[in-house]
Amino acid sequence: MYSERRPLLRRFLTFAALALLVIFVIRAPEKAATIATGIVTGLVSVIDTLAANVG
Repeated sequence: MYSERRPLLRRFLTFAALALLVIFVIRAPEKAATIATGIVTGLVSVIDTLAANVG
């Protein structure tokens, strides 16, 4: 019974997170763009650091 409810919970949480994200982007696009830019910049920094250490 638990294994049957777990995919439903995961699907619901994914849908809720996406819905909140869309609402946030619609209501505050400038803030969403700033946050997205920061996330991408951080990921690029991590990838550059890993590439420098590996290669």
